[in-house]
Amino acid sequence: FLAVKLVIFFSFWQGMALSMMIRFGLITDVEGFTAVQQASGVQDLLICIEMMVAAIGHYYVFSYREVMEYPDPDVLFSSCKMNKGGVGKNDE
Repeated sequence: FLAVKLVIFFSFWQGMALSMMIRFGLITDVEGFTAVQQASGVQDLLICIEMMVAAIGHYYVFSYREVMEYPDPDVLFSSCKMNKGGVGKNDE
């Protein structure tokens, strides 16, 4: 949850910072690219880097090992399954 919020937070402020850089003339048109196109490309690159960092973080936070402890799907999802009558196993 926090990783998603951080990516959204950083994306918003990156866009604001790049817009301000265009407004103050720090990013200007160059041959073949407008300032807006350059800022868009920079923001896309930064989001890709953020996604890579978020993916690495998710790899460690949401480990596969927890699922591998319960290789039998009946054991893993037993608390979620309903019997034929529509009543949970714990409600009987």
